[in-house]
Amino acid sequence: MTMDATGKYEPSASLPAFPLSYAEPDREPKYPQRYAEIMGGRIPLAEGYAVMPEVFAT
Repeated sequence: MTMDATGKYEPSASLPAFPLSYAEPDREPKYPQRYAEIMGGRIPLAEGYAVMPEVFAT
């Protein structure tokens, strides 16, 4: 069953879309982010670069 949730990333690059997909959009400096937003799926570490989290909390 789907819940009509949508991924929140830039389709052309598979990167999280700012600010919607950043767990800490107000963080200064913006990079590196420390966490992945659940629908963004990746941790933005630099402009144009994000990594998959190693561990997901339950």
